Amino acid sequence: MSVTLALLALLVPAHSASPARTDSAVRYRVKRGDNLFTLGERYFLRPGDYREVQRLNRVTNPRRLPTGKVLLIPRRLLRSEQVKGTVAAYRGNVRIVRGKSEARAVTGDQVTQGMMIATGAKSFVTIELPDNSRFSLPSNSWVGITRLRRTLLTGQVERSFSLLTGRSDWDVTPSRTNPFSVTTPIATTAVRGTSFRVSYNEATESMTVGTLQGTVAVRDQAIEAGSGAAVRSGSAIKPVRLIDAPELDRSGTIQQAETLAFSARTVDNASSYGFEIASDAGFIDRLASERTATPQVTFDSLPNGTYFIRTTALDAEGIEGQANVFSFDRQFNTIEADAPQAGTAGNRKDFLFRWRGSGAGKVEYRFVLSRDEAGLDRLVDRAGLLSTNLTVSDLPSGTWHWRVWSLRFEDGRYSETVTPPQRLQVGDAR
Repeated sequence: MSVTLALLALLVPAHSASPARTDSAVRYRVKRGDNLFTLGERYFLRPGDYREVQRLNRVTNPRRLPTGKVLLIPRRLLRSEQVKGTVAAYRGNVRIVRGKSEARAVTGDQVTQGMMIATGAKSFVTIELPDNSRFSLPSNSWVGITRLRRTLLTGQVERSFSLLTGRSDWDVTPSRTNPFSVTTPIATTAVRGTSFRVSYNEATESMTVGTLQGTVAVRDQAIEAGSGAAVRSGSAIKPVRLIDAPELDRSGTIQQAETLAFSARTVDNASSYGFEIASDAGFIDRLASERTATPQVTFDSLPNGTYFIRTTALDAEGIEGQANVFSFDRQFNTIEADAPQAGTAGNRKDFLFRWRGSGAGKVEYRFVLSRDEAGLDRLVDRAGLLSTNLTVSDLPSGTWHWRVWSLRFEDGRYSETVTPPQRLQVGDAR
């Protein structure tokens, strides 16, 4: 079955065959002045459906209801209105699908019941709901909005989603009355208010759940904060403790190279590691994500600025563990030294020292030539250079060492990097 067809099947709401079942009914406490006729006219899809409610609740006189009495009203009889989510942030190829129509996502787009959100490779999206709940999808993930409506009678908002493939992060605003669930092809995760993750692997038909805050329930099995579970069809669910979050080595290091490189400390019982970069500490605007076998990772270049990296470790079942978040500064600033060139001008012998720098903002260079590798016994120390070369004439014979610093300034930020010590032999080595 294709991804689209399978998700369409998940988007069809399941209704109970019997209206008397309480899990498909709304509980409504009668207020002064209520009767079944007025409730039917205001809140039922068809006013005449009050008769079904009368039978279900064994009401003798539909015009007289005791104040405080709790009525069970089948949800399918009630009028409701559409609730809209909003694309808060996205990167890359994110599509919004409804039926046979499909469009690329744009920040501010509204999503409603019956729509699907899909991310491509190296793509990310965060959807926010009116109650400030939100969910985020990394690359190659599909989520359908199964139910997103407000019941007019009670104000209750049903929030049901279907994850067909990939991964998802959920932050749900606590609510005692508004149900929230995430369904995969093998199980449903029900919550009241919490922070949790759900993943589903279509190839292996397996699911993982990890609870960071609050509590979720999968097949009536509670999974408390700090716990997770691997879920498979026909197998018992056994919650386990989420493994510890990796600490980042040298977390304050400015990322100056063209590619960004990070190294974390090894975590006991980790089978793989997760790294994510975002422009904000809440990871609403995600920029990059990688899964690695070792606690090291590299990312493609990013513009200069301040970013956040989140580190996690996964256990042998693929359950993602606790997370650490670190901020870091990106200040692209590289410099490479070229081999010096010797030349003559009359009786003078010149040495042309050259280098290549890359980065953004205003740049100055500092050139140091010394007799020792540590740079203490200096013959030349020139700062404030704007060009990428310098000529030194009539160097005495011997072994010389030279280095170049690149100093960059942009938007009030300063960064400095230096070449490794370079060696130049003039005349015979002694």
